[in-house]
Formats: sequence, structure tokens, C-alpha cells
Amino acid sequence: MGDTGYYLPTKFSKCDIEEYHEFLNNGGGVCLFNKPSKLLDPPECGNGFVETGEECDCGAPAVSLTLHDLLGAALPF
Repeated sequence: MGDTGYYLPTKFSKCDIEEYHEFLNNGGGVCLFNKPSKLLDPPECGNGFVETGEECDCGAPAVSLTLHDLLGAALPF
């Protein structure tokens, strides 16, 4: 694969880490610590999780279409 034209960093700088810690300590990102008690209500077949009332999760996965899927032939890329 060729060069994408931009650099993707693999580490945070010390300054970024300190700012992130400050952000969390000031209440930012509260939703990151709000673990849900259940996945979906009601359980959904094919979502990759065995949920309450399911013996297995072998149902058909939910259909997920993107704009590219819908217009794929019409798009130049």
C-alpha cells in the first residue's frame, strides 16, 4: 500500500498525557466509566454476544449498509 500523505502517531506526547489526565480529573469522559448493565433490550440475534434468553448467538447479523455500499458502482473510488 502506498503512502497516505499523512503521519499517524503511535504514542501520546508527555504534554498530551498530562492534558488528558487533567481532562479526566475535571470530569471529562464520565461516559467512559459508565459501563452499561446490558447490551440491548431486547436481545438481538447475530450481534456477537450471547445475551439473557439466548442459547447461542448464531442468528444472521444485522444488515449494515454504507453510502458506498448503496452507490458503490456510481462512485469513482
